[in-house]
Amino acid sequence: MRKRVQHDSVIETLALTARLMEKFTALQLLTVEAEYLSRSLRSLTELYTKLKKLRQQKSKAPQPSVQVRPSMPHKQDPVAQVSLDSIVKWLIEDPSPADPDTTLQQLGVWISHKLPSSSWEQLRKWFATKKVNLLEGNLRVPNFHLIAASLLIGKFYSHFQPLLTVAKQCISQKCYRFRFTLNPIAYPDRNLSAHLIQQLLHYLHNSTPILRSYRRINSDTFQIRLKPTVEARHFFTGEWLEVFIQVSALYIVLASGYSDVLWARNLKVSYQDLFRRSSQQYREIDFFFLLSGVPFWFEAKSGKQRNALERYQELCTLLRVPQSYAFLVLPDRYSIPISPLWQNSGLTICSVTEFPQRFAYALQLFQRKQSYARLHRNLPTLSPFSGKVLKVIHSFGK
Repeated sequence: MRKRVQHDSVIETLALTARLMEKFTALQLLTVEAEYLSRSLRSLTELYTKLKKLRQQKSKAPQPSVQVRPSMPHKQDPVAQVSLDSIVKWLIEDPSPADPDTTLQQLGVWISHKLPSSSWEQLRKWFATKKVNLLEGNLRVPNFHLIAASLLIGKFYSHFQPLLTVAKQCISQKCYRFRFTLNPIAYPDRNLSAHLIQQLLHYLHNSTPILRSYRRINSDTFQIRLKPTVEARHFFTGEWLEVFIQVSALYIVLASGYSDVLWARNLKVSYQDLFRRSSQQYREIDFFFLLSGVPFWFEAKSGKQRNALERYQELCTLLRVPQSYAFLVLPDRYSIPISPLWQNSGLTICSVTEFPQRFAYALQLFQRKQSYARLHRNLPTLSPFSGKVLKVIHSFGK
């Protein structure tokens, strides 16, 4: 009997010892995890502090000027950067020409800031990785007068809409000489509108292939004579919208501190049909650029929409363009009817006056994603709890 009691007590002692050893091992594991989490938190805190200092320095110091060739050193130009920041602020924030004389004078200073050059070979290689052939495209930077005219129309479109409509009708009828009078109903502030129209005609007259001559007969009437050229027809039928998208988007990108941007306008591409492999499809992209390897797509539509949504989605699938980085820009959001298919496609549909603000917001989201990706690359492999801590810390920087 005594031996049996001793045997039971030994078994209980061993069981208790085993449970204590398990708890001790679990405590050791928790200690190791706590040390790992503390190291991760320290590294996260250091990274967050560095990012905060960099953001403060970036907000205080002027942005680096654009490098036309990345391989060559380029000195910082504070005057050009101030002009670049001013034009971006004008594009995004100022909704009306409060002081047209000052606006038009500053326009010349702003456009003196050089746009970045692009590389056709790098674009062609990138499209080749997506199994899309890049046939041709426009890499030329528009001249000063064409940029000024396009920015003026895009920013104050309501003042130029009747003039553009009359010019398109005359060109379609091959009548290149016409008289334009400001209608009191369409132009509530005729003095301001006449001032802006005269400045636009001045820019178009200096842009040699578009306007032959113009004359202001009285305060409300202009005598206009266009040139019978392909450039004049393209400008009034929608090229001004493409140039406005190109220039305003590139200015906003440069003001955000990016210089490694590859862009092209009027791209013509070909690819094999996803469903019929023997069929070769040919498409055109109004404006396209790559920013840190991420594609941005822009479509400019100044007329009625064609049923091309399926073709657009097919090419977007091949190029892997995120829907938030694809834009459909219209001269007026409500004057051109849009089919429900386009409205539900996920595209960012906006008017020309809304475009700079909508694109600047999309670029801010892109920058946040890039900074979040850099944090993940710079950190070691984290536990699930540390990953949650990283998301919380990243949310503080938003």
